[in-house]
Amino acid sequence: MQHHPRASLLTATAALTIALIAGCSSPASLDDSAVEPAPAPAEQSVTEACNEILNPIVDLGTQLQALEENATSDPQSVVDGFTEAATELKAVSSSLDNAEVQSTLDTAIASLDGVSTSLQAIIDDPENADIDAFQDSLSSIVADFGAIDTLCGG
Repeated sequence: MQHHPRASLLTATAALTIALIAGCSSPASLDDSAVEPAPAPAEQSVTEACNEILNPIVDLGTQLQALEENATSDPQSVVDGFTEAATELKAVSSSLDNAEVQSTLDTAIASLDGVSTSLQAIIDDPENADIDAFQDSLSSIVADFGAIDTLCGG
């Protein structure tokens, strides 16, 4: 199977961008000194919900960093990795009891789906790929994972 250099370069760029963003959401970014009072039993505090999403986001960065190494030789693995990451984060989101954190995470998940869709289009038809849509999807990921970092005390 022959891979188009343009598709490979863009796939590697996407993987690196996500790995760097997810790496910014480290355990040190949560502000434990600002622990909120005990919430009503039915809803998590922002801090509790952020603690619940922290490890999956860090794991996402690790997974996508590993995919970067194969991005030029197997760009489909990067698309599959983004799709798998979005699926895993959807499971995390559905377990949250804090609407604010859940909504912010859902927006970031939609951005992951957008990158996956854009990359698939580039792989399928590199000559006619919508590079602007791809760049917009990367910008969305930066903004959306940045919003999680901000919300969670980054």
